[in-house]
Amino acid sequence: IQEISKKDKKSIIIISDALRFEIGDELNKKIQNLENFSSKLIPLISSLPSYTQIGMASLLPTGELGIIIPSKPNVTHNSDPTLGIINRTKILHKEIPNDNPLVLKVPDFLDLNSKECKEIIKEHNVIYLYHDRIDATGDAKKTEGNVFEAVEDSIEELIKLIKKIGKSGTVNIFITSDHGFIYQNKE
Repeated sequence: IQEISKKDKKSIIIISDALRFEIGDELNKKIQNLENFSSKLIPLISSLPSYTQIGMASLLPTGELGIIIPSKPNVTHNSDPTLGIINRTKILHKEIPNDNPLVLKVPDFLDLNSKECKEIIKEHNVIYLYHDRIDATGDAKKTEGNVFEAVEDSIEELIKLIKKIGKSGTVNIFITSDHGFIYQNKE
């Protein structure tokens, strides 16, 4: 992303919480079938242990990650807390201020009209969009059985997002995840 920014090009990083490799593969195939889009899948190893707080911190610009363990672990990036969008936004503004980074949740970006979308992309060289349908569904005991529906909904929502971004100009779109998930339906 830094190399793309140096060339004064735009990057949108979509972080979909708990997007497994197999789901990414299916999404990649759907993107390849879209008109005016090209896509490739590049497998990477996630951080270990593989869970949201460490994974989200790992996807920030290069920095030193740490774990502070008072009662429950807190992950840091260059000694700054990383929990939540507000903290990650502060880190991005500190680490890549020249890119005028913007951080939004995917539903908020999808709610923008086309003029607002184009303006935001014009103003910001790096945009982080957080997507949380799969993990939010799988984490709750009440809804964990709906995780496969959440996967299907996520693919549809991400395709809708990609098309919206594509209508707003030429942008490099990176779709990644903080971790995958393990599913079992038996004790």
